[in-house]
Amino acid sequence: MLRTLRTQVKWILVFFLLCFVLAIPLMYGVGGGKSSRSGNEDYAVAEIDGKKLMRSQLLRSVQDYVERSGIKDVTSTDLPMIRQMVLDQMVVQEALVKEVKALGITPSKEELDRAVSGIEDQFPTKEAFMQYLQETGITMDALREQLKTQLSQQMLLEEASAAAKVNDEELQGLYDSVKDFVFTVPEGFEVLAAEFSSQEAADKAYEELSSGTSWDVVLEGFSSSDLTGSTGSEKPAFLKKDSLPENLAFIASMDDGQYAEPVEVASDDFIVVYRKSAKDREVTSFEDAREQLQSMVLNQKRQELQRTFLDEISEKVEVKILDPEIFPAEEEAVEVVSEDNASGDRESEE
Repeated sequence: MLRTLRTQVKWILVFFLLCFVLAIPLMYGVGGGKSSRSGNEDYAVAEIDGKKLMRSQLLRSVQDYVERSGIKDVTSTDLPMIRQMVLDQMVVQEALVKEVKALGITPSKEELDRAVSGIEDQFPTKEAFMQYLQETGITMDALREQLKTQLSQQMLLEEASAAAKVNDEELQGLYDSVKDFVFTVPEGFEVLAAEFSSQEAADKAYEELSSGTSWDVVLEGFSSSDLTGSTGSEKPAFLKKDSLPENLAFIASMDDGQYAEPVEVASDDFIVVYRKSAKDREVTSFEDAREQLQSMVLNQKRQELQRTFLDEISEKVEVKILDPEIFPAEEEAVEVVSEDNASGDRESEE
């Protein structure tokens, strides 16, 4: 898993740049730190375009990366590669900062105002928003500066992928390959179902429903100990006809609008079913799916162009490793890249 993340690290950063908070801010500074590498004393472990990355700052970023990526059971063997991933992300971030500055890309005041409003709208009131900023120690100026950085880099990436084009042949090819599981709704049934912990409770519900009392009203009359699960009247479950469980096969022979008598599906588990409607197999036509297909292909092409662009600008950033002991050995890095390339070649062939 770590090796897969290693090859995708630059695109992971692009994804987080589209969120409110940047994936990994540059937490390293210029100068500072003692040169001693003993005990718990801090020292510079690398330089990124002359800016020192301190050991303490790297450790904080590694912890943030592990938590955000959901990596579990990290071992001492994994740590060098994770540190390298974090360093790579910092290099990409530095490359983006330099490129934005070189090209003079900056959002307008109106774009910044809209971004701030978009965040503010996530809170119930303006006062709640301001209170949140105060509690987290973020000033409005700092927020706007952070958003300015984010939007500038997003504009840069959008410009880098603006050349992405899609043709009908590509759309048709994608449609043919995913039609059966993306654009096809199989034959089946919309049903309401309620599970009860006893035969008595299920029988009572069935009698009340059969007499004409509405689904929601009947279910509201049962405690959570009696009613163990149910669908809402406006959110029926969909069951495929060709994959109905054996103990629910009777649904296929029911009429629409009919309740089935309680069925025991397991020990202390009785179910009452209402067949709302039968659905024929439906296939969305190519023309109706065109807009969605175009979005899928275009997004993929833009991602590829952005990955290539990030590779190119990252090569302009000078990286100097000051403590090679905490990063993967050079031969290990070469081995990982070789295996990843081989894997990519195999995927291409497939």
